[in-house]
Amino acid sequence: MSDIDPLAPGVTEVRTTYDSAGAPISEVRRTEARSSPIGWWIAGLATLVAVIALVYLLTRPATTTPADVQAAVAASDQARAQGAAEGVLSAQEAQNAAAAAQANSAALAQSNGQAAMQASQNALQIEADRAA
Repeated sequence: MSDIDPLAPGVTEVRTTYDSAGAPISEVRRTEARSSPIGWWIAGLATLVAVIALVYLLTRPATTTPADVQAAVAASDQARAQGAAEGVLSAQEAQNAAAAAQANSAALAQSNGQAAMQASQNALQIEADRAA
């Protein structure tokens, strides 16, 4: 036999048997667990607070002033001018980098040409030494 009755949810029976001095004693304790609505009350209050906050945020008047708008426009214009100046500097830097790369390429080509000329002269000298 089970101590928990499946037909009565929240009800628990505990049976204890004591055997003292040859006389069996049985004790049956029945406890009922009752649900509490406090959780639903807390959830309802939290929902109510959220709805009130949402209504407040959606219905409050705008707090922007013309001075705020002018400050935002001025900041936007300043940022646009700064971006344009940085763009010009970037273009100049890119142009300088391209010129430097071209100069390095020309110097490397000249160096390679000199090395090739030296190598061919060395090869001719070695052939001349072998022939003599």
